[in-house]
Amino acid sequence: MILTVDGLTKTFEGVTAATDVSFGVAQHSITALIGPNGAGKTTIFNMVSGLLKPTAGTMRFKGEPLNALKPHERASLGLARTFQIIRPFAEMTVLENVMVGYHRLMKTGLFSAALRLSVTRRDEANARRRAMEELDFIGLTRRAGQPSGNLPMGEQRMLEIARALVSDPTLVLFDEPAAGLNQTETNTLVQTLFKVKERGITILLVEHDMSMVMQVSDRIIVINRGQKLAEGTPDEVRNNCLVIEAYLGKETC
Repeated sequence: MILTVDGLTKTFEGVTAATDVSFGVAQHSITALIGPNGAGKTTIFNMVSGLLKPTAGTMRFKGEPLNALKPHERASLGLARTFQIIRPFAEMTVLENVMVGYHRLMKTGLFSAALRLSVTRRDEANARRRAMEELDFIGLTRRAGQPSGNLPMGEQRMLEIARALVSDPTLVLFDEPAAGLNQTETNTLVQTLFKVKERGITILLVEHDMSMVMQVSDRIIVINRGQKLAEGTPDEVRNNCLVIEAYLGKETC
């Protein structure tokens, strides 16, 4: 397991959003975290990525304890994420937006950057080269010089993926990447996720598009009312009576 979560609990002013959640994410897999609205999925995602501190429980990434690490420190270990609400730097070009994701790999300090030393120029050249590679990977090379704010929703999603990938992660958390996409854009996203997996990158996915989840996932973890309800392969989860009841609100088995 590249990521392990054990007994993860989060309480907000007496309201418990996640209770004793435990699961593992296998290396080089696509694992989906699903559940009805308000189930606690985003809370769990935010704890794993470092945006929230757990009330209880532990997390390990590649064997390293995560609880005390800040988001940028987790990124340095190879953990990246995307967000449901896309926030590109609208006035910057597509290429510049992706280059931002390379920042953690740069060796330039404030002094060398101010003086435009050779190490700064090498860093910028490397960032530009890697960003172009990722734009080619997601099919946005032709958009490199355009303002990112001009991109349609589907291409903005692809841009966010490229910005995550340019940091050379080993695990990417995808937060509802299909939100707002039409069917053609969703199909492109599915193929992109498979390509990311083929590169040896592990994916943990939160998503409401069940058709897409069943298509791409190796394993699915179901959260309901802040607790883990079920876990298994897509077929096992699809036929689980507890899962069906959680989504439909009535007994169907």
